[in-house]
Amino acid sequence: MAMSGYVDIQSVFKRELERGEILSLDTDFYERARRLLSKLRSEAATSSGLRGEALAAELRLLEETLRRLFLLRLMKELGYLWRHGRKPEVLLPKEESAIMDQLVYALSSIIGGEAVEAESLEAEAGWSEELALVAFSKPYTKLLVPGKGALGPFSRGDVAVIPKRAARELEELGVVEIVVEFTPS
Repeated sequence: MAMSGYVDIQSVFKRELERGEILSLDTDFYERARRLLSKLRSEAATSSGLRGEALAAELRLLEETLRRLFLLRLMKELGYLWRHGRKPEVLLPKEESAIMDQLVYALSSIIGGEAVEAESLEAEAGWSEELALVAFSKPYTKLLVPGKGALGPFSRGDVAVIPKRAARELEELGVVEIVVEFTPS
């Protein structure tokens, strides 16, 4: 499918919002979106007047929609990993697939074997407190988690699962945006 603009990305975002499960999405979706963003940036930079303002506004909307779409899908994928202990069995964009592969690998190496069910992860990792998936809007050095050690450093745009208490404190400071909160079962 050729990506013609904001309407295409908006329809994918709307579809994701309407459905609870993670849906298939072309492996090159974000690559095509980046090309579209690049084209819009170029057109907005060379256009003046009302057209330039309209293109700049479309660019801002597109960037925000893509950011939210990516985080929404990542939230669903993490939920799937939390419940099933494995990567979702749908077609994922390359960027999402790479993140999920890294998460599954990290979990497997922590546990010392194959990916396991969420209950086993909680027991093995010792995460019995409530957690939150956050997106960092500012750099942050290190987060000390009592009994777990240090997490970080984090850069702007990083996504992490951290204790909910810390997430709320960092959100108040404007360092993170909480995407979703988890309560271990």
